[in-house]
Formats: sequence, C-alpha cells, structure tokens
Amino acid sequence: MAKVYLRHRKGRKVEYLDHDGRWKTTGKDTKREAMTWWETERPIKQGMLFREIAEDFYTNKDEGSYLALREEADRNLSEQTVYIRNLTVKNNLIPDFGDMDVRNITPMIVQKKYATMKKRDGSAAAPGTKELYLVTLSSIMRYLVMLGAIPSNPCDSVIKVGAKVVNPKKALTDDEISRLFPEDHERLLHVWDGDLVSACFFMVMLDTGWRPGEVAGITPSCYSKEHHGLYTFRSVDSFTKNVKESIKTTKKGYDFKIGMLSRRTTDILIYLCRDKADDEVVFRTKTGKYFTSSYTNFRLPKALERAGIPLEGHPPYCLRTTFMTKLAKIAQDSVVMRLMGHTQWHTCYDKRTPLDMLDKAHKELADYYGRGEGDGDVIADEG
Repeated sequence: MAKVYLRHRKGRKVEYLDHDGRWKTTGKDTKREAMTWWETERPIKQGMLFREIAEDFYTNKDEGSYLALREEADRNLSEQTVYIRNLTVKNNLIPDFGDMDVRNITPMIVQKKYATMKKRDGSAAAPGTKELYLVTLSSIMRYLVMLGAIPSNPCDSVIKVGAKVVNPKKALTDDEISRLFPEDHERLLHVWDGDLVSACFFMVMLDTGWRPGEVAGITPSCYSKEHHGLYTFRSVDSFTKNVKESIKTTKKGYDFKIGMLSRRTTDILIYLCRDKADDEVVFRTKTGKYFTSSYTNFRLPKALERAGIPLEGHPPYCLRTTFMTKLAKIAQDSVVMRLMGHTQWHTCYDKRTPLDMLDKAHKELADYYGRGEGDGDVIADEG
C-alpha cells in the first residue's frame, strides 16, 4: 500500500497526512493503533485514491498486505509475475485510475478502459495484454473488497474481449523433423552450427514433449538406463536464470515429469554427460549459462533456417506440440496426458487432422462396430 505519514503531537491523537495535504486525526492514541486503523477502518470511513493502494501493491510485503496474505495462503506469485504486474500498474493502471476514489471505479469505466486499451503507437493492444490489465486490476479491487473499501469488484461484471490466436504453433512434419535432426552426424552438426549441446536439447524436447525449462534443468541423475528415459522434479526459471526445485505443475498437478528417449538421443545425451557430476546441469551455453527462453527462442530459428523450414508457427514449443500430435495418433489419451504432464486434455497441442482421428478411432473401435479385416462392401450386390 501507499506510504502513510503519521505525527503524534503532545496532548493530541495521532494524525495522518491525507491526500488533500491536510493533517487529520485518526482518533488513536498510539502510532501502532493508528496504523491498524489506517489499514482496516480508514478506507471505509474516508475513501481512498486508487494510487494510494496501487503504487506498491506488488512490492509491499508488510503484514496484512496482498502479497503477505498470498504467502500465508501458500499462493505466492512468481518473481516474474510480480514484476510484470507491477509494470502494468505503473504503466497502465495508475495513469488510468490513479486520481480516482476507488469507490467511483465502476464496471462501465473499467469496461471502456480495458476494451479500448492502446499500445504506445496508438494501435489496439493485444488480447493477452488486455487480459493482463484486467487480471491485475481485478486483484487490487478484490483486495479492496476484503478491506471493506468497496462493496464489490467492478471487474467481475466486465465483458471480456474475444481471444485471437496469433501465429498458432504448428506440429513439425516427418520431413521437417528429418531435416532439423538429420540421421547423418555431419549434417546434424551443420544444421546446428556445430553445437551438439543445442541439438540434443531440442531432440530431448521432441522425444519427451517437455517444456524448455524442464529440459534445461536435467542432470545425469535424471536418466534411467533401464528405461532409456528421463524424469525430473526441477526446471530452469528463465526470469531469475536459476534452477528451481519445481516444475510448472508442481502445485496444481504432477510434481515431476517423465519421458522416453529415442536410441539416438540417448546416445548423444550419454556422450554429453560423460564428464559431468550426477547433479550437474547438462545443458549449458558456450559461456556456461543455463538455457533460458531468450536463448532457445534465438537458437531454434537459426537451425530452422539452415534446415529450410518456415519459422512461422515454429517457436520452441512447437516441439511439444509435435510430440503430443504424434503420440496422440497411437497412444491412449491417459498415456498422452501423463507424458505431457496434464490432468486434462489440452487441444492447443493436438494438431491431428480429422482423418488422423478417424484412423485411430477405427482401430480402437473395430471390434465394437464389428468392422474387422475382410469386411464386405458397404452396399451389397443384389445380383
């Protein structure tokens, strides 16, 4: 919350400096009591400018603050989320609502600000940017409801803008895979500019469907020789650039990932692990840094260009999309979800065609429909 300035003059109650520049009484005898009053009762009695609550909403960790309450509930926000939301507050929300009494921020005002949000160049903001704007504002207004400063969250009534899929991820074809990861070792090194470490990193992504950060955090101890597979409980955080002992789904699903490797990927991975300690991260850049999103987002397009594969629709996550699409053609849905680390089906990664799905359904339901091998024509010849 915004800073509060208190003074306690002899023979008087503790006073606070209001936003209109005047000292006003809190009615309390000590500064401790005055702070409690400020954080709980004052918003109800006096009103509050939006900037007062918003300026350090995502940095203040004092008792009773939004971040402190989330910590008590074991719902901490990541450092990256806090950073991005704080920028949204400073760059967008305070300019839009800073000098407004929080009680005067209505659903219609929020609707218009949100739906007509612009970039700095005057063009319409992307749907994802607008969603971040609304989510950030809603968190602040929901906290004000908790304080009793406002009766309801105006963001709850907002009509959300339609979501557009911009440059959707595509699954690589078999031909594109063979060009990106040629069987010939010399050609593989050519495509990856002599960088076998990067080549292996993306080969593991293709074989396992893991997220880039999960592959970036593996160590030799993650490999199971018996199963020719990997498992991990950790990942590299691209924002902090450190290894963390968790993956994306640790608190809301599976807290570990498993994956199977092809023989070729296994051989290269074992080769890269030959001089590493069991707990040493395998994938490092030539300067010794971890593989972060900025690095992989730069590295893959270079290889795609050398392999003659279009860049559009092929960010690093296209390998995760390719993995799920290929696996979904042959494996049961439960197996696909387990290897993807999902607890429900995510269609955004499933790029099978209708004929792919019909082919799988035909094989799985052949006995049910009595359509085994040797079925006759659909229409019998009546002679």
